[in-house]
Amino acid sequence: MELDRAPARVTAAERDTALARARDLASSLEGVEADSEVRPGSEKPAFGSIFVDDRDQTWVLGVPAAGAAANWGVFGSDGRFLARVAMPEGGAVDMPVVRGGRMAVLSSANGYPEVIVYRLVVGGG
Repeated sequence: MELDRAPARVTAAERDTALARARDLASSLEGVEADSEVRPGSEKPAFGSIFVDDRDQTWVLGVPAAGAAANWGVFGSDGRFLARVAMPEGGAVDMPVVRGGRMAVLSSANGYPEVIVYRLVVGGG
């Protein structure tokens, strides 16, 4: 599978947050010392999550640039790119549930947690 995309840059705020989390974790582990210092990179990884649905399609979550919408690349069992699925604002992107042509995501866009179920429509072309 191959999917072209521009690398997503790590912002200063994201880098500071990652370093603070690493320091908090290190200070919470008594008797454990890190082998090396955490050094966040300047670019985000290409993908955040990956899973295979009940139709043997592989879903790959592309890591978005700051402020950009997250989306999944969907690939057929032969590795051919099938579609891009954009996630709604406030929708959970870590692991939607995909079964029988439907995708369920957790959203808090309205200020409270709710599950939104989408019917996946396969288009021609």
